[in-house]
Amino acid sequence: MDIGNSTGALLFILAAASALGKIAVRSQIPQKIAMNLVQVTTNPIGIMIIIVAVSIFLGMLMEDLSLLVIMGPLLMPIVIQVGIIIKDKCF
Repeated sequence: MDIGNSTGALLFILAAASALGKIAVRSQIPQKIAMNLVQVTTNPIGIMIIIVAVSIFLGMLMEDLSLLVIMGPLLMPIVIQVGIIIKDKCF
């Protein structure tokens, strides 16, 4: 019974995180964050340091799978815009 409860809780968290990620992408929050972050610095190393710091902070508060589902779509436009990942070269 404990495995069923854990699996159900994990799936609920994953579904909520997925819905929040889709809402954020549709309301263009990643683009707004990218514009504000690029105004702070355009140095790819500086942006990576900021991303790591935010990830460490949020990792203390959130479950890792839901953090990945939420932050992935939010961070992808940022890393593409500053040239950390080239859009044609990623999956």
